[in-house]
Amino acid sequence: MTVALDIRLLHTAEEMSQVESLQQAVWPGADVEIVPAHLLLTAAHNGGLVAGAWAGERLAGFVFSFLGLHETESARCLKHCSHQLGVHPDFRSAGVGYALKTHQREHVLRQGLELITWTYDPLLARNAQLNRVYSQLVRLHQAACFCGCAERCGTSVGMMKARLAGRGWNGGSGSAKA
Repeated sequence: MTVALDIRLLHTAEEMSQVESLQQAVWPGADVEIVPAHLLLTAAHNGGLVAGAWAGERLAGFVFSFLGLHETESARCLKHCSHQLGVHPDFRSAGVGYALKTHQREHVLRQGLELITWTYDPLLARNAQLNRVYSQLVRLHQAACFCGCAERCGTSVGMMKARLAGRGWNGGSGSAKA
C-alpha cells in the first residue's frame, strides 16, 4: 500500500498534542516513552525537528530529533539526535517511515549539519528493516550494540533489550573522527 503524504514541519501546540496522541496509538501502554507536547514544542522552536506525515487530514506518522553535540578528543560538532519515529498502525508498510527519515535528512542538511545519530531495536523486524534501508541514505559511520531496560519499552518485558546505534554522515567531508 502506498499513500499520498504531505510531510511538513510542526510548530503549534495543537500539532504537538496530535503527535502526543499518535505516540499513544503507536506505543500503547508505554506512557513513560511518550514525549510530552510541551517538550516537542520547545525542541521544535530551538533547532530540533518535529515533522508530521499527513494523509489527508490524518496524522499518519511523525519524526522527532533534537540538537546534540558530537565530541571527540580533537573536535566538536553539532549533530541531530533522532529520538523517535512513529507510524500509526493503519499506515504501516506504506512508506511513511522512509519518507519521514528522508525528510529528516534533508532538514538536517539545510541546517548545515552532517551528522545524525539514532538507536533502534534490531529484534523488531519492521524497525530493523527501515533502519537498514535508511542507513543506505547516509554514509554509515559506526554501529555499536548496547542494552537497555526492556520494562520501559513494553515490547520485550522481563528481558534486556538489544539496541543498535547508528551514526550517519549526511554529506560533506564527514571528517570528524569517531
